[in-house]
Formats: sequence, C-alpha cells, structure tokens
Amino acid sequence: MNANALILKTKLHNNEQTAILMNKKGFLSTPLSDIVEVTGMQKGGLYNHFKDKEELALLAFDECNRIIHDYIAKELNHTNTSKERIVTFIES
Repeated sequence: MNANALILKTKLHNNEQTAILMNKKGFLSTPLSDIVEVTGMQKGGLYNHFKDKEELALLAFDECNRIIHDYIAKELNHTNTSKERIVTFIES
C-alpha cells in the first residue's frame, strides 16, 4: 500500500470511529483523549491528519451523511414506482 492510500485509510478509520463516538456522546462531551482511545492513534498523530477537534468532527459528520446517503440509495434501488420510493425513503 502506498503512502497516500495509507493516509486515506487512516483518515477514513478515524472519521468512522469519531463519528460513532460523537454520535453517542455529543461533540462537547467528547474529549480528545476519548478520540485518541477509539482511533488507536497518539494525540500528535491526530494533529498530523487534522487541524483540530472541530475539523475531525466535521469530517466525522460528513462520514455519517455518506453512510446514510448510501443506505437510502441502496434501499431505493429496490423500488419501481414513485410511491414505493417515497414510502421507502420515509421508512429508511
């Protein structure tokens, strides 16, 4: 795996883990020490990838949106009519 792929993989992992944690605890109630624990990175390593906690939170939020979007899109692929699509979207 080349360096760029490794960096991307690390960022994706950190985004996913941070998203899960902040979803449970909330942004203000999530100290950096908890983020360090769930990502498995050292504090300095996080700052190599992210400017601050706020940037990490925004990226984690984007990751949550991507997951939701992908899930809904997958569910909508199984529908045929507009009515089915609306019902599926609401139920998702």
